[in-house]
Amino acid sequence: MIDTINIKNFKSIVDLKLNLGRVNILIGANGCGKTNILEAIAMASAANHYKLDDEYLGARLRMSEPEFMRSQFESEEDLDNQDDINISITDNSGKNTYCALVRVSNENKWLDVSDLSSYINPRLKFFLIFSPEETNLRKFSDETMIRPLGRRGEGMFRHLKELLSNGNNNDILDALNSGLSLLDWFKGFGIPKDLFTMESRLDIADRYLKETKPFFDQHSTNEGFLFLLFYLILFNSPNTPSFFAIDNIETSLNPKLLRRLMQHLVEVTKKTDKQVIITTHSPYVLDGLDLSDDQQRLFVVRRNIDGHTKVSRINHNENRKLPLSEVWMSGVLGGLPDNF
Repeated sequence: MIDTINIKNFKSIVDLKLNLGRVNILIGANGCGKTNILEAIAMASAANHYKLDDEYLGARLRMSEPEFMRSQFESEEDLDNQDDINISITDNSGKNTYCALVRVSNENKWLDVSDLSSYINPRLKFFLIFSPEETNLRKFSDETMIRPLGRRGEGMFRHLKELLSNGNNNDILDALNSGLSLLDWFKGFGIPKDLFTMESRLDIADRYLKETKPFFDQHSTNEGFLFLLFYLILFNSPNTPSFFAIDNIETSLNPKLLRRLMQHLVEVTKKTDKQVIITTHSPYVLDGLDLSDDQQRLFVVRRNIDGHTKVSRINHNENRKLPLSEVWMSGVLGGLPDNF
């Protein structure tokens, strides 16, 4: 697994170190730099397999002019090095992946000026920040997706069809049904066998419906089902990245479902050997964590007095009696706006 991430001079980050577990939650106020951390890892991933063109990066992170991609907090004596973005990633075997990026102005491209002998980390290679959107999940339009799922969920149906068409699909189907059973109305789902070549449709069974018409499709289902299905495929599929991020996992999900989903996904990561970083603004995500397990980690992201993004880990406290959601909202953990 990825063990340590060091980021220097990227957007709001001047110098930051993050020690990861298997499931990592980032909380903090809007604009504190949570997504910047994820995008720095995405930049390192791109550099790690020589994909630093704007087209590749633009599909994976928020691209902007070079002066906004690098930190703006340098002192006068550091101006000669102000274009350097440094990202160092170490896995639990001690192997280090390092990249130093400079924007070459006359050629208008990013250049990796790090040591060419840097370790090519297989977990880092396919790192992606997932941020599913309801429209993509419902329409199954996959023309411009990053395979296999698409960042926004546009490839979900295609990949699900591939998974279920495999002769050894029982384990995957059982895993998906197990997760979807978190919805009290859910009875089952499948892909109809009579679809036309270009047709994309799911049959979703609701235990409250009459037997004469027990199914409806993805256009009629609630958005919570679609988001839940996406996350279950992402965590269970052998073809999705082994190390990835999810930005704002709480979208369209009930608070109590969020808590139970987090508990479920923690168990799935252990079985599938996945590692994830999740950002959230929902306190109920925290209640799905067990901080006594060192592989479940909670981090508060904030801006310091100089505007730099900083991270602090919240450790297990056996004397803490209140749920983490209440502790966070009370202001004890930090990570809340403090200007009102």
